[in-house]
Amino acid sequence: MKTLKITTHWTPGEAACIYEMLDLFQTAIWEAYGNDITEFYMEIAKAQALHEETFIDDGSH
Repeated sequence: MKTLKITTHWTPGEAACIYEMLDLFQTAIWEAYGNDITEFYMEIAKAQALHEETFIDDGSH
């Protein structure tokens, strides 16, 4: 895992600009990939549910 280091001594104006930019990125990414992201998370949830069912069916606790 990589750690992302960011500047933590911005002016309030700089912090606001970064915050707004991230919001714009999030919106653009969601518009382009929202359905794919939703499907991705649904697949993870299905896999976790299947794993939990298998765990319970095994009688393992």
